Amino acid sequence: MLTACHVPDEVWAALPGRSLPRARLSALLLALIALVVGGFAMAQVGYLTPRISTELNGGGWDQQSRRFWTVSTITNEGEVATTIRSAAVDGGWLRLDRITSPDREMSGITPPNALPITLAPHQSASLRFSFVVADCARVHRIGQTIRVIATSPLRAAAVNVTPTGTRDPQAPESYSFEGEVDPWIVPWPGAYAAGACAVDLPPKQP
Repeated sequence: MLTACHVPDEVWAALPGRSLPRARLSALLLALIALVVGGFAMAQVGYLTPRISTELNGGGWDQQSRRFWTVSTITNEGEVATTIRSAAVDGGWLRLDRITSPDREMSGITPPNALPITLAPHQSASLRFSFVVADCARVHRIGQTIRVIATSPLRAAAVNVTPTGTRDPQAPESYSFEGEVDPWIVPWPGAYAAGACAVDLPPKQP
């Protein structure tokens, strides 16, 4: 809560010129504080900074084309329209080939790339991220993330989308483990890429 503030006499005396009345200066200081606090509050609810969430819906691969994909539902959690403009992934051994929208394909609209796509407040859209394995010899177990760039009317933000891992094809048919972390889950996209390349994953480290 903001309260009226009093400018101390020593601060007032140090001000050069004192061209503004003390009451007006205090009002300007209060307005500046309110602007800063208001801007922070608006950013928190998605008026200034984009706020998006993601939900993973699986994926698959195709050995003939050495392609694999993952589907994610992107939701605009903010209070203003937000545009998903681009996406990228780190790693020289795979390449983000295209981004399509299963929702648009079902409606008969099949653009070569679904981006950019603008989401109204609290609107969702499904996006399929398709990848091509550029170097099957470099397929590994280390996880990757998809970096999505979203913009609201005033600001842009980068959000990391980390698809869920899959069960290691080399896992035994039955096993048990302690805790909540399955030791035989391979971080995305290791198993997908290995499936697309028809190669085995590097051995699991002990």
